Amino acid sequence: MPKNIKGNTIDCDGIARIPEALADKLGRHRMIVGDTVYGRRGEIGRRAFIDEKQAGFFCGTGCLRIRPNTSVIDARYLFETLGAPDTAGFIVNQALGSTMPNLSAGALKQVPILYPPLDIQAAFKAIATPKFEAVDVLETQNTKLTAARDLLLPRLMDGRLPV
Repeated sequence: MPKNIKGNTIDCDGIARIPEALADKLGRHRMIVGDTVYGRRGEIGRRAFIDEKQAGFFCGTGCLRIRPNTSVIDARYLFETLGAPDTAGFIVNQALGSTMPNLSAGALKQVPILYPPLDIQAAFKAIATPKFEAVDVLETQNTKLTAARDLLLPRLMDGRLPV
């Protein structure tokens, strides 16, 4: 759901779950590596790149899934292009609704995407992938450090943990 899209990835804390049998029955909504998922309503522009950790997740009704034609455009290149300021601004402007903006699949289809030949996209991916992986590792470490701080700080403050 849109509330689970945070920091260009899926936050699994409190994520809704459905039975595996139902997910199999509605298999066309399962996401695969390389998909991009957008929140459909609310904070327009929230998006996540689906990697190996999220492969098989189910795209809920509050989200839109983009599955690129990889014979034309690299999935990661498309994801990063969708986040470029001009493109992201265009997407936000496509959302309709005064109380709560709502993004439609039709609006996403109208987004103009410029892309170079596949060999240049592959060069981008080769340079950028290690950086994306490092960000993922650092975000995981930050989450663990925050949990440790939240556990230890009250004990330090009330004297249960000596300095």
